[in-house]
Amino acid sequence: MHYARWRLYGDVSDDHAFGNVSDFKRRRALMAKIRVDELGCWVWTGTKTAEGYGQMRVGGRRRDYTHRVSYQLHKGPIPEGLAIDHLCKNRACANPEHLEAVHPRINAMRGDAPGIVAYRTNRCKRNHEFTPENTITVGGRWRRCRTCENAWQRERRAKKKAAVNAMPVGEPNPHPRTPPSSRPA
Repeated sequence: MHYARWRLYGDVSDDHAFGNVSDFKRRRALMAKIRVDELGCWVWTGTKTAEGYGQMRVGGRRRDYTHRVSYQLHKGPIPEGLAIDHLCKNRACANPEHLEAVHPRINAMRGDAPGIVAYRTNRCKRNHEFTPENTITVGGRWRRCRTCENAWQRERRAKKKAAVNAMPVGEPNPHPRTPPSSRPA
């Protein structure tokens, strides 16, 4: 065994303890910027993306998400075609007990995006129920709440009418589709 390696990493002859030396370095780099919170999350305190996911350098210039690195170090390789889901809903968490490899669709369905919540609860964001009478299907794939759509259309028309009525008489018409004769004199 090389003396410098032994001095840096201790006895690494047991390959099952650390995998290989590069895994040991990655684990050490990962754990150096982890803070455990009251819920048991391993919160990444280093660089994060705009969405709140932890990022770290892996093997030189390439960046990887900390939850993916943690999963690979503690549970093994990520199966092909699967995504890592945070069961705790904390995007900065790297605790392998809070991570699960799932199909991307399942991962999305567990999320809190407004469209996903509406799909799960069968209600729009204003809590109107999606019934056959209250649902507008767009393109055979997307659905809209008829009540909310009608309210939005009424509001849009009222704003447009107020803008036309506020125009002074004799000014050029900024709305070429609105004939000048329909404006108040």
